[in-house]
Amino acid sequence: MVLNGEMLYPSDRQIIYLDVAKPRALIIIQKASQDAGDLTEKVRSYISDNLKLKTEIPAIALQDDGNLRGGQKDEKDVLAPQAHLIDQMPGLVIGPDDIPTLSFTSGSEGRLVYFFSANSDPKRLQIHPGVNVF
Repeated sequence: MVLNGEMLYPSDRQIIYLDVAKPRALIIIQKASQDAGDLTEKVRSYISDNLKLKTEIPAIALQDDGNLRGGQKDEKDVLAPQAHLIDQMPGLVIGPDDIPTLSFTSGSEGRLVYFFSANSDPKRLQIHPGVNVF
């Protein structure tokens, strides 16, 4: 899950996103943190107490030379261990139709309406319980 402009939302709304998505990885865009601030302690606590993250990229940024930096952890860039893989193809083709989407209502609850990928069968879309779709 990528949290970027969402940092402008109140902590409770960010927690709703995290609760619904239940991400296993968290990517924080460095520029968004610079512009909107870091995650609040409330959101950080929710992540620690409720999510089973396998990885976190604390400050992803595209450098002028085209390389990605992931931010520092233990005084090392978190993406440094994968740097040797830069010239290898991953063996997995992902296109613009493969991006999953979380769609929320704009009402006061802001709960999930549906989760789908463009490759999903529209007949199989699941509506989140308790959501009113207008």
